[in-house]
Amino acid sequence: MKEDIEGVSGLYNVDVVFLQSVDKVFRDIVLKTGRIIYERDSSKE
Repeated sequence: MKEDIEGVSGLYNVDVVFLQSVDKVFRDIVLKTGRIIYERDSSKE
C-alpha cells in the first residue's frame, strides 16, 4: 500500500486513516474536511 500512496502523493504529505478504527468525533472531522486522493476500484477485486 505504501508504494501505491507514494505513487499518487507526489510532493504532498499523506495520512492514511482507517475510519472504522478511529473515534467517532475524529471520523466526523475527517469526513467533513478530508480529501480522498486515491480510492481502490472495488469492482476489480
